[in-house]
Amino acid sequence: MKFMNQDLVVVLSDYSKGLMTLDSFRGWLGENVWELSNSESPLDRMILGELELALGEYDRGDRNELYIRDRTKFLLKLPNPEFVPNLRELTPMMSERQVTQTGKDADGNIIALGNPGQPWSPRSKNDAINDIESGQHTY
Repeated sequence: MKFMNQDLVVVLSDYSKGLMTLDSFRGWLGENVWELSNSESPLDRMILGELELALGEYDRGDRNELYIRDRTKFLLKLPNPEFVPNLRELTPMMSERQVTQTGKDADGNIIALGNPGQPWSPRSKNDAINDIESGQHTY
């Protein structure tokens, strides 16, 4: 039975605690992607796939850095992969978007949600409702 690569554990731990920047985290992954993708541990390969997916979603603006940190915290808690048949079924796909501002129409109805500096902001009320109903994000 093969367990998680210990260097990967250290990097996931450091990044999840804020001890490593996203750029440094990505750099480490880039330098070690070959080793992890060819690892004898199915857990290493599964985690690599999850991180690549999460980072791709981040690059598209669908996820924020808090989501990436939360994913790394979750991935550190995984048991042996023989007991985790499908990671996607075990984890919620929603990410939480913190709202600090709202846009309103002349009648005072909310028409947009926002958080300056976030790539998703501003978000129309209809788009936010669709995000929630589709299970992509909470606000």
